[in-house]
Amino acid sequence: MASNPKSNENFERILSQFGSSLDKISEVLSSLDEINYDELSTENKIRYDLFLAYSMNGLVWLYMRSIGEDPAQTIVKTELARVRDFMSELQFSIDRKTIMPRVNQAAAKRFTRNALFDPQNKSSTSIHTRFE
Repeated sequence: MASNPKSNENFERILSQFGSSLDKISEVLSSLDEINYDELSTENKIRYDLFLAYSMNGLVWLYMRSIGEDPAQTIVKTELARVRDFMSELQFSIDRKTIMPRVNQAAAKRFTRNALFDPQNKSSTSIHTRFE
């Protein structure tokens, strides 16, 4: 059986790219060892845990694909979806804290007081109006 030199070159290129990608993954994971987990804020601890969970499940997915198994038929798919859901919940809670409008209560009180002020009636500051 004759082998196609062009397909061999393509396979070697893909294999070398795969090896360099594994080296990059190894560098990223080894850099995580340098982080002191106890000193992280709660939000950063959650991000750290989610990153590790997603990357480990992703590596298991890649491993299963490389040995010819279908990871979509295993629990790995549901674990990846679960981690993605937690990531979106984290993003929602961060957005809620930063984007949600806040009412300046002191300014609102001034607006209300000045809107209800009647210049004709000087004693209106001590009168409480009841709305029924």
